Amino acid sequence: MADVKISGLPAANALADTDSFETVQGGANKKATGRQLRDYVRTVIAASAKSSALQSIPTATTQKVLLADEEFDHGGFYNPATSRFTPNRPGLYEYIASIGFTGAPPSGKRMIVYVYKNGVMEKAYTESTHDSATNVCETIGYAEANGTTDYFELFARQDTGGAMNIDNTSNTRLQMV
Repeated sequence: MADVKISGLPAANALADTDSFETVQGGANKKATGRQLRDYVRTVIAASAKSSALQSIPTATTQKVLLADEEFDHGGFYNPATSRFTPNRPGLYEYIASIGFTGAPPSGKRMIVYVYKNGVMEKAYTESTHDSATNVCETIGYAEANGTTDYFELFARQDTGGAMNIDNTSNTRLQMV
């Protein structure tokens, strides 16, 4: 087995195809070659999309957030027409979801960001407004995807007593890796 510190390599080209590394896959010890490692790294998928227009969210209503601005999509698993992330490889995915509202919500009210998987809430995070500067709500989590039919979407809710707009800046986005 090659004695190579991967984090210290100047580039993936420094790995010989036949270099061997111990790995753990599904709880079992295995060996991977330099070629397998390079091929895998080249296929890592990640996508990020954000809101491109103001979107009104009525009070006390959970609503899907439209993310038409695709920032990047390595792996082809984001569809801006449906605002869905459909990972095309099975595995565990990290997501970062955030909602930004325009204006200053009243103090003591709730803003909620949701990540839905296959049309069902996967995770929610509630931000209580403490002052007029609290207008962004964010959550980070992990979810399994089967690599074929599982899909993820961003939803929002606010309970301020009136409609509020989701902003069209980088505050409103969903990212998956």
